[in-house]
Amino acid sequence: MDLSLFDYDLPADRIAQVPLPRRDASRMIVLREGRIEDRLFEDLPSLLGADDLVVLNESRVFPARLRDGNREILFLRPVGDGPRWEALCRPARRFSPGRTLTMRGITVAVERTVEGVGKRVLRIPEGLDLMVELERLGEPPLPPYILRDDDPLMRRMDLERYQAIFAANTGSAAAPTAGLHFTEGMLARIRSTCRIAHLTLHVSNATFQPIRTRRIEEHRLEPEEYVIGEDVVREIERARIRNGRVVAVGTTVVRALESAAAVGALEHGPGSASAYITPGYRFRVVDALLTNFHQPRSSLLVLVSAFAGIDSIRAAYGHALGAGYRFLSYGDCMFVCRADSRDLPAAHRDMSREV
Repeated sequence: MDLSLFDYDLPADRIAQVPLPRRDASRMIVLREGRIEDRLFEDLPSLLGADDLVVLNESRVFPARLRDGNREILFLRPVGDGPRWEALCRPARRFSPGRTLTMRGITVAVERTVEGVGKRVLRIPEGLDLMVELERLGEPPLPPYILRDDDPLMRRMDLERYQAIFAANTGSAAAPTAGLHFTEGMLARIRSTCRIAHLTLHVSNATFQPIRTRRIEEHRLEPEEYVIGEDVVREIERARIRNGRVVAVGTTVVRALESAAAVGALEHGPGSASAYITPGYRFRVVDALLTNFHQPRSSLLVLVSAFAGIDSIRAAYGHALGAGYRFLSYGDCMFVCRADSRDLPAAHRDMSREV
């Protein structure tokens, strides 16, 4: 499929630069069968049935960004044996293989380049607990489309708000942003309506990279590590038996669950989310999806288009742009029913309107 099918004009002023004062104050589009309805995120529990299962990604974002003057390292993940990390380094010319640099007291040796602009493998000194040092010296790994002056107050705000309140397992170099909308009150309301399960998928920057090939099938999407507990598999089986839906909070949950079911039955345990989901993919687990609005020409936009249908997503994004929705990480969200999935609960079947 041609990449142009997944392109659209996103004006800079539509990209949310700061979160709303309240996490749960976002607007939300409900999309099913090509029908679009304007709602609020606080309406989410009313869209859930008693036998549904909501699945959250509880990966915690670590302060992966280390800056010193005009030099910057974004630590992505540990690699291989010994104290080595894959990282994005800027400017790339300052991080040529063989160089040793000290940034804010942390010394790194550049071992080799990795495919991707500015990607390097860095060797960390033996005995250094990098995560401890980054918690002390690092900054939130905000995406490059959030353009703000460096401000200590905003940095402290980002440490809190670029993190889901239910995050527990440290390892993500970017936030699973659909989870940013939730408050303790919202979680309590959902628990009073249906069941909740948690898995962990550690997000790298790979998911958010733009597709640069003309045909989307030629794009290479790097795998991301996940862990799915036995309890999650049991809860999904329970929802299936009761004809409930599996509702994924975020595309990371979709990738983890669909990857774990790629060879048949859903398997628990650790794994590698290698599924690159494009239109024509047959979804095996997920029935509905809560997700933010995604960048043009991204694998995430391709995924949601596979989930709901290309024409439906293009119509929903056009509606969102015209109706003043806020886009990307700190922006608004969508509740999307799978194109071939069961419908919303009976009480809500007449709520949507054609736009």
